[in-house]
Amino acid sequence: MRRTLALSIRAAACAWLLGCGLAAAQQVTLSKDSTLHTEPNAAAAPVAQLKEGTAGEVIARKGAWVQLKSAAGTGWVYAFNVNYGSAGAGAAPAAASSQRRQTTSTIGIRGLEKEDLKNATFDGKQLDALDSFAK
Repeated sequence: MRRTLALSIRAAACAWLLGCGLAAAQQVTLSKDSTLHTEPNAAAAPVAQLKEGTAGEVIARKGAWVQLKSAAGTGWVYAFNVNYGSAGAGAAPAAASSQRRQTTSTIGIRGLEKEDLKNATFDGKQLDALDSFAK
């Protein structure tokens, strides 16, 4: 009896933890056409090209990147290109194409965790890539 109760409690705890993990995923839509990358790096190989309004689920975050699970696949996109909230909110961008919304990104440093800052290293290639945009 005691063993059965312990197993029942463990099973319930596992089910609760699994449910919490699934409930914690955030539904999002893309605010602009974006490349889905294999890694959180602009030079990483592309998984797919996603159109504005594509719905997905954020499953991880790393710096200014979010790992997105979508119908086209799973990969990384810039967090700046993601609108949080209802996944259906931006699902019909063509209908609203004549009325473009003005949005302001508020990601800033909020997406960086203490651990990210502790583990940060200098990457000259990323600095060169950033400089190339100024030309």
